[in-house]
Amino acid sequence: MYFIFRTLKSKSTIGQRLIKTREYVNLKQTDVAELAHIARSSISKLESDKAEKYLDLAMFYSRTYNISLDWLIDGIGGDEVILKENSSLKILGTEQYKEKGVPENAIPLYDIDINAGNVQRLIDDNNSIPLVGWIHLEEMSSTEGLLGVRAKGDSMATFINSGDVLLIRRIQDRSFIPLGLTYVLIGAEMSAVKYIHDELPGEKWLLTSHNVEHKPFPVKKEAIKHLFVVVKVLKDLTY
Repeated sequence: MYFIFRTLKSKSTIGQRLIKTREYVNLKQTDVAELAHIARSSISKLESDKAEKYLDLAMFYSRTYNISLDWLIDGIGGDEVILKENSSLKILGTEQYKEKGVPENAIPLYDIDINAGNVQRLIDDNNSIPLVGWIHLEEMSSTEGLLGVRAKGDSMATFINSGDVLLIRRIQDRSFIPLGLTYVLIGAEMSAVKYIHDELPGEKWLLTSHNVEHKPFPVKKEAIKHLFVVVKVLKDLTY
């Protein structure tokens, strides 16, 4: 389900909802501290309802994992984790866009999984890959260079599950790569969706997964032929 709307109100505290959210996205407090750039001690106090400056943490969950701010802050929706309403999502199939034309700021959605061969095909010749249609998100004002593709594998679960649609943008200039974001990395011997966690000596990146069962590992920057940043994750999307 892509969005849920309820009129119930949770009886839980903000701290309890923060705990429920963290467990829902399968993170430890130390993981959240690192990803959200918030001290672990502050997260502990917020989850224990011993601090009131919860907006930064709530915004992190809302923006990164599509969690409803109304539910996090005010408990609107009941006692279960509520995903943000996203009724602005529209998909035009290939026949529809041929008839009506491609809408402004539409994002092409390709019928492929992320792997090295498919990414190379995307770069070389988009026309050789089946086009499902076009994604139109009204809240996204700039969609230049975005592509929609399917995720595969469990290394980023539960943040990104196999079959989720990733909206990705190719990075041409690597002079500055923000750490902590999610990237698609394609090399001669690997294709992966990972966090670029840190810079290492010897022109390397440390790659980490959301799924703690997958261990961090270093990779030489020069070994990555193509680099894409994941701009948005669309979950449980049917087409």
